[in-house]
Amino acid sequence: MAEKPTTHEFTVDTPLATLLSSLARIPLFMIHMVPTAQFAATPGAERQEILRQHLLFLAELDRRGILFASGPLDRDTSGDVIEGMSIIAAPSRDAAAQIMAEEPFARAGMRTNTVRSWSLNEGASVPTARDLVEAG
Repeated sequence: MAEKPTTHEFTVDTPLATLLSSLARIPLFMIHMVPTAQFAATPGAERQEILRQHLLFLAELDRRGILFASGPLDRDTSGDVIEGMSIIAAPSRDAAAQIMAEEPFARAGMRTNTVRSWSLNEGASVPTARDLVEAG
């Protein structure tokens, strides 16, 4: 089977069909983590403990080979993380939602985790994502 052309091989004359056929189309799931009112109402020491549990949860997803990326999106003026995003590999959107329902901030009612399907099409991370999905 012929290999797909890489984006480095494209020219201004490359047909649309060739461009579209080169897309990686790697199925992943993006989780947007947004704090609830409970987050702000929870004392700092308790939030820090849940943050510790959250980081251990992400480390476990990484150990299982399903965590593609994760990190904060914004911070408020006090330095507390307001929103976060993770990208994981899972067999389905429902499976991704079940995984993220166990995330400690969500379990504590301090975050709403919204799962969105996402296709990684281009970029330097394509080989890594492909390996992640194929291993799962």
